[in-house]
Amino acid sequence: MKLLKDRNANVRREAAKALGRLGFECISDLNAVLNDDEDKDVRRAAAESLRCMGLDGISALTNFLNDEDRIVRRAVAAALGTTRFDGTKAVPALIELLRDDDSDVQRAAAWALGSRGPDAIAAVPALRKLFSEKGVAFSAYRAISRIQQAMSSTTETTDSHQGRRTKVLT
Repeated sequence: MKLLKDRNANVRREAAKALGRLGFECISDLNAVLNDDEDKDVRRAAAESLRCMGLDGISALTNFLNDEDRIVRRAVAAALGTTRFDGTKAVPALIELLRDDDSDVQRAAAWALGSRGPDAIAAVPALRKLFSEKGVAFSAYRAISRIQQAMSSTTETTDSHQGRRTKVLT
């Protein structure tokens, strides 16, 4: 963990990435990097490493939803969208990021919600509000489409023995 405090930002960034790849449970160290490091790339690497650390990592990431750096907020959205863990914990945080002032953050949050499939059904009303936002509307539409597609395949699989298809989002 000493490398996370190195003077060289490249060393700190690579240390944060390595911790995520190795899966070490060092959430408090990565949390400290997100709080204290002045280098955006180092902080982004810490955010992406936290996504590999399960629900505790997701909880730590949600502390940075309102980070002053849009790159960190975007990394938080991307990490919450790609994690392999329970999406229901991430969806409320991603819905909050849809209201961000930065369109890149909004697009990342929409993409992440679309990746969540059925877990993100609660986000559909917030995504629909973005249909009038230039530069974000397509991402919102695509997210709803991906959620609907995942819901349809889940519903069709569940209901196939009864010989019916269910319309999921109207």
